[in-house]
Amino acid sequence: MTPNMGSAAGSVQLNGTFSSVSFRIEAAPNSNEGAGGDGIEMALTFDVDNDTPSLTWNTFAGGAGSDYIEDTVVDASGNVYVAGHGSATWGSPVRAFSTGEDAFVAKFDSSGNLLWHTFLGGAGNWDYANGIALDGSGNVYVAGESNATWGAPVRAYTGGTDAFVAKLNATTGALTWHSFMGNASSDWSYGIDVDASGNVYVGGASLGTWGTPVRAFTVAAG
Repeated sequence: MTPNMGSAAGSVQLNGTFSSVSFRIEAAPNSNEGAGGDGIEMALTFDVDNDTPSLTWNTFAGGAGSDYIEDTVVDASGNVYVAGHGSATWGSPVRAFSTGEDAFVAKFDSSGNLLWHTFLGGAGNWDYANGIALDGSGNVYVAGESNATWGAPVRAYTGGTDAFVAKLNATTGALTWHSFMGNASSDWSYGIDVDASGNVYVGGASLGTWGTPVRAFTVAAG
């Protein structure tokens, strides 16, 4: 496992992907274990107490396909938000799974109970969520990539693989808005952050110019 890490007062959250649900640990996991078997990769999140290095809780997130966690963030109340992608539906999502691999976002409380999860994606082969952040009001922002349009974006999908940014309601998981960034070639977004004024910053890569950049695009990678 290559873990992603988040933190709250007195604890550390580790998130990653395991290739077997028969993973052994000292405490029993919460009841969110998916239906996959050995050889099926599943997302896993668990909490380790900082003062006495022991497992507080762990839980699985996923279904019968492959599920991956790419990033995590923790709010002031200890709720854990994870972003990733999966190849099958599971549970009762706020927004339904579409096809191929869909990005997903999930919220767990400080005890590891799943509060909500939602899928983000369309009819293409893949939609990935690579980064996640919170603003001062607790709203959730996700950065990722898609190879097809979905929903009603603020800025339209252009073609190939486009980067996207999405805003979700932290209480319900409902999609507030999303927007694509890119051109007809390939564009990816990897990291995201939000400042005190609610401005959203996304970092990624592009194989062609788009929009009206401050500094011009130079040349695609050879």
